[in-house]
Amino acid sequence: MQEQPPAAGVLAARLRTLVGAARNGGVRGEAVEYLARTSAYVAGMLDLEPDGAPVPKADEPGRPVTGPGDLQACLSHLIVRAEAAGVEPAVTGYLRRVLLRVSLAAERVPWELRLVPRHRAVGEARLVIPGESPLPVGLLDHSALGYGLECPGPVASGRVGRLELPAPGSGPPQVYGCLPVYCREEPGGGCRVGVELIDRSALP
Repeated sequence: MQEQPPAAGVLAARLRTLVGAARNGGVRGEAVEYLARTSAYVAGMLDLEPDGAPVPKADEPGRPVTGPGDLQACLSHLIVRAEAAGVEPAVTGYLRRVLLRVSLAAERVPWELRLVPRHRAVGEARLVIPGESPLPVGLLDHSALGYGLECPGPVASGRVGRLELPAPGSGPPQVYGCLPVYCREEPGGGCRVGVELIDRSALP
């Protein structure tokens, strides 16, 4: 297992603590459940055990998180502290996208099915996960948060990679940091993979 700075383990534990504080404060819905999944993804990105590195008692919040706005403020503060402590940019960049999704989930009205509009996409790209062979993928759809991809085989969730998209004309490819968050086998063969975009500064 790769050794991580102490701040990394504290970040993973504080994310879990934040989820618990939100639930104790009565915050419910998609934003909290998404943040709960995020804490497991972050532990995987940092190569930590999901329940490792407990937070020191003195650092645990003394009150529950009381609403969506409070949850967003706490998460934003946690990201700033993680950046200042030197946690790797792939993680803090991902958390900034998580903050956007949490904010959108809190603002969504009940009759809206999606956080942001999804649009059909056509074309080919490359999904590159460090340590694995690049995968040629087809573009299925996209939104402001990520892409739906058609892949020839399964892709593990929770590992930061990059998505290389063809540029218009003859320019170099557009490259984005990304995190695969689900992989579903399709009846006709291959897999549908959903990737969330991360800041370009977080490219592996």
